[in-house]
This record gives sequence, structure tokens and C-alpha cells, in this order.
Amino acid sequence: MKIDSEHLVILAAVLDGGGVVEGAASIGKSQPSVSRTLALLEARIGEPLFDRTRRPLKPSELCETLAAQGRRVLEAQRAATEALDRHRSGKAG
Repeated sequence: MKIDSEHLVILAAVLDGGGVVEGAASIGKSQPSVSRTLALLEARIGEPLFDRTRRPLKPSELCETLAAQGRRVLEAQRAATEALDRHRSGKAG
């Protein structure tokens, strides 16, 4: 099964932000959009990513693993943006 990198980024944002509202805000998305994406991802993989009976949300082991990959995607995006900025400013060829 192929997982969309955007889903991984959303998981990382939610975990690092401490909740859906905070995670959504950190990546410029709405809370309903992020909640919908998480529900779709859970349906696709066939198991919950969070224990929703606990507050704050408690991520499953799988969720933690996928979020770690999301952090790598975010870091790659940042590095690519920095490389482009350096190139455009003439600091790199």
C-alpha cells in the first residue's frame, strides 16, 4: 500500500503540535480537513492511529512510526526550499 507523503506530514504535525487543532495550524490547514484526512488514513490502513478515549490523543506505535517518516518529509522539504533560495540569491550554483 502506498501512503501519501502529505498524510505523513499531517501525522507529524498533529503529534508535534500536541493535537489536531495545533497540528492543523502549524501546516496551514483547517482542523476539519486534518480530521478528515486522519479518518481516511485510518480507514485505508484498517486500524486506529490514536486512542481517542484519552486526552490528549495518544498515538499508536504505528502512528509514531509514520509520524517519524513525516518529519523526514518535512525536513526534505525544508532542505529543498533552502537550496532553491540559495540558488535564486546567487549563493549557490
